[in-house]
Amino acid sequence: DFSGNSLMDITSWAGSLVEQSNLRKISLPVNSIGPSGAEALAESLKFALELEELNLSMNKIGLRGAKAIGESLRGHKNLRKINLRINSIGDQGVIAIATSIKAAEGLKEILLSGNEVGEEGAKILKECIKNHKCVERIEVWGSILKDRNFINPLE
Repeated sequence: DFSGNSLMDITSWAGSLVEQSNLRKISLPVNSIGPSGAEALAESLKFALELEELNLSMNKIGLRGAKAIGESLRGHKNLRKINLRINSIGDQGVIAIATSIKAAEGLKEILLSGNEVGEEGAKILKECIKNHKCVERIEVWGSILKDRNFINPLE
């Protein structure tokens, strides 16, 4: 866990994660990674197929970073928890993440609060996880949803 370390230059060491293909948890909250750092990390995540938990909350990854992370998680069947809270990814970022986690049937937690999720992002997220039997928790608070029933789409 490297929380709060301001790892702004993640690009310099993200490549070493490739050597850790059996990595199960990556926790880098509050590190000012930004979009470029997320893209560098995403390249390494493609090889971390055993990954179960990813926490990049509060890193200002934005839409560009969310798209890169989303693309890198395609096919990660072991993913159990993803935390991208407060990253300014908006609807399009949520859509990128949602479409990439379809294969992660064991996914239990999806934490996307504080990302300005709107109707479109919420609808696609709900559609992408409708067949996931394990999902226990979805967070989208701080979003701009008219349909308050989405707050608990598991019902």
